[in-house]
Amino acid sequence: MSCPSCSLRLCRRLPLLVQRTVAASGFVHGGHPSLSSQPQFRQVRLQDPMTTEPKPQEEITRAMGLRKFVENITRKPKEARLWFKYFKIFSAKSPRRAFSVMQVSPEVLSDASSVRKLTWSTTFLFENNLTSVLVCQLANDRDFQNVQLLQSLLYKRGVPSRLILGNEHNPAELLSSSHSTLPIVCCPMLGPTDTSAQKTMVHLCSTLRPLKVMLLSQKAGLKDVNGKVISDVYLPTDLDELVSSNSHLSSEDQAKVLRSTELIKHLSCESSVILTSADTVIEELFTHHGSGTMIRQIEKIFRYSSLDSVKKPSMVTLINESFQKKLRSNYFERVQGHVESVYVSENYNAAAVILRLPNVSVPYLDKIAVSEIAQGTGISVMLWNQIVKDYPQLFWRSNVTNRAAIAWYNTVSQGSWKADQNWTIFWYGLQTSRQLAELIDYAASKERDFEETPESGGAAEPP
Repeated sequence: MSCPSCSLRLCRRLPLLVQRTVAASGFVHGGHPSLSSQPQFRQVRLQDPMTTEPKPQEEITRAMGLRKFVENITRKPKEARLWFKYFKIFSAKSPRRAFSVMQVSPEVLSDASSVRKLTWSTTFLFENNLTSVLVCQLANDRDFQNVQLLQSLLYKRGVPSRLILGNEHNPAELLSSSHSTLPIVCCPMLGPTDTSAQKTMVHLCSTLRPLKVMLLSQKAGLKDVNGKVISDVYLPTDLDELVSSNSHLSSEDQAKVLRSTELIKHLSCESSVILTSADTVIEELFTHHGSGTMIRQIEKIFRYSSLDSVKKPSMVTLINESFQKKLRSNYFERVQGHVESVYVSENYNAAAVILRLPNVSVPYLDKIAVSEIAQGTGISVMLWNQIVKDYPQLFWRSNVTNRAAIAWYNTVSQGSWKADQNWTIFWYGLQTSRQLAELIDYAASKERDFEETPESGGAAEPP
């Protein structure tokens, strides 16, 4: 969860599971690292890898190295530490998946400054066991020489690498060896319409299932009509607008969107494709706002007027996982006659239940849940926005012990009231104090819905 001072991009990008894990590891709630927390990381070199060769005595401690690195590069050490923690958790939990696959365009390889910065960021990821694969498009012999230069620079930084032709790579072998040797897959282009690099990317995405797929060029990302970088693109919702005949994007950028769409189909829902500059890889990965355009696929959300229209076993599984509690067996029977709306995503990775109660003038948000695998994908943004659009008034409650949920609710509610030692009541859209008293009385006395106590106050990921 984020606190009110967090940017919106954090809430869309960072899975709640990671924030909980980070909190348990010495980081405070809301996604902000504790200033006293000093997690141990592998050594990080401070020098620009293109300028000076580091001496052994210049190597600094792991924790201090990370702090100095993020302060010098991202300028936002709190954000960087949080993202670094998340990525390390991902790598530890998913040893059979790559952290990133980065496709490097010919124009990047032909620019000495971009090659230096790519060397720097790639070295940092490699040294910290964030397994990556580089895919280089080669338009001519000069590009191949530039790849060899990149390989030489990496070697000077202590990063061994191996050049592999695009049609000769073995994904399983790439992943197993990527911890000790950085794979650089070379894809010669036989012409402007050659698709060998895209085919290689599709194959790597489907087999390595990376968390991040980065298409690196000289551009920061897609631009809107005012020339500002488009931070997020959600598929399939935004696709037609971006690639239609009336789109403001150039044909080159539209082609990037279509290639990204093809890659997204082969990725897990928590993964994303990022269009950004090779100069800003670290900023993209280790800050909330990013630097380029993040493209993700979001499930459709459906609204029903009855529980009879949904798969109740799937709903139970989702709610239990999200709240980390066991729903009482008679829950659906108790609320059946009061259900006004049920929201569910296409694959039951997000859901919400809204009740219309007797003698209560405002609808009650009884449950809102997002599955662990879908947290950080942006689906909660769509779910919450849809609820707000459909309901100009709403109230709900949260257990006072669930500080992360309360931090989010404080950002999206009109007001709150701590009813007793167990519950905080939230609302928006209320017009009179008489309404408020009515809602507080109901929410504070409402029966618990879970078998265990104390009950969790909600597990929706914040928008």
